[in-house]
Amino acid sequence: MKNKKRVIQKVETIRLNKMEQQLIAEKTMQINKIRVINGIEPITKSDLVHMLIGASLSKVSCDEFGEVVIN
Repeated sequence: MKNKKRVIQKVETIRLNKMEQQLIAEKTMQINKIRVINGIEPITKSDLVHMLIGASLSKVSCDEFGEVVIN
């Protein structure tokens, strides 16, 4: 039997302030209402954050003043 390499993924924690936590919770509830009505499994707040990161990182850039913009 060959030795299989185990891939260990390092998890990094990102802190969200109270307002960000509240907005994520509210948006997750809104999305889950639609998903449940359509017979689709609900997502977690963490799932939503991962989806948002995946969908938006390619659209993030920096303008000539150093401001971060999402196109």
